[in-house]
Amino acid sequence: MKKIAALSFVFIFGLAMVAVPVVALGQNIPTGPTAPPSPPTDFNLNYIVGLVGTALNFVFAIFLIVSVIMIVLAAFQFLQGPEKAAEARGKLMWAVVGIAIALLSRGVEPLLKAILGIN
Repeated sequence: MKKIAALSFVFIFGLAMVAVPVVALGQNIPTGPTAPPSPPTDFNLNYIVGLVGTALNFVFAIFLIVSVIMIVLAAFQFLQGPEKAAEARGKLMWAVVGIAIALLSRGVEPLLKAILGIN
């Protein structure tokens, strides 16, 4: 029971450490009366590639956060003894795969722009 409580505390603390900067950077301080932006009426390639880039930035953030959490959990499993080491190695491997996918997602938008000839 103490292990579950300790892991829960570490998980919640880690989640809070990730959430605080995200919330702080998400603050939008209006400088005056502004109208909400309207989507363009003509869906050109720049707009579509921008949407893909925005979605992939979200994928990058999620995969990176989950990968860091997996690395921390794998580290705790390594510390629990040799019987948990195999499971920890598996978590560590999947965390590395998650980081690789996150890094690859950052390159899709520039690749699309290069293929489509968009500045």
